[in-house]
Amino acid sequence: MSYTLQVVDWRDSTGSSHPEYSTASLWKYVDVRGDWKTKLEAELAAERAWVEPDCNGVAPVCVVTER
Repeated sequence: MSYTLQVVDWRDSTGSSHPEYSTASLWKYVDVRGDWKTKLEAELAAERAWVEPDCNGVAPVCVVTER
């Protein structure tokens, strides 16, 4: 079993949604592309992606999904 991340929204630190980011790549925010072996690893990657926003302060909001 493996886990992956699915982007559900792009938000800034105030919680405002940024739909203009809908085509942006998640993979520049996480250090691994694709699958994680455990749910915990995938959750940590999702958290790191949120904590490290881009220069505009926008970051992906992800959910972990099972593959």
